[in-house]
Amino acid sequence: MAGQTATYNDGASSGSITVVRGKPFVRTVDALVTQIDERYTDFMVAVDDLDAITGAKPMPGDTITLDGDTFEVTYLQGTPPWSYVDSSETEYRIHTIKTGDA
Repeated sequence: MAGQTATYNDGASSGSITVVRGKPFVRTVDALVTQIDERYTDFMVAVDDLDAITGAKPMPGDTITLDGDTFEVTYLQGTPPWSYVDSSETEYRIHTIKTGDA
């Protein structure tokens, strides 16, 4: 998977991981207004890579640090904090919110 190197931290362990950053969250308010919220970002991560660091699925409160910015794994509009990208379940799409700048 082509991407960028980031740090994944679940509070007990952390390590370098390759991530592919998705587009920011876009919400349509009405026919004339669309809002782009760049605080919310999805990251694609290989299941095996994350398992090697944490041994667990992504959980709310875990963090991804990329280019000095910290993103916290979170629920997005009532959906689970992650989903599989593919039917083979080899890659996660992880929902995050930007919580800080390094």
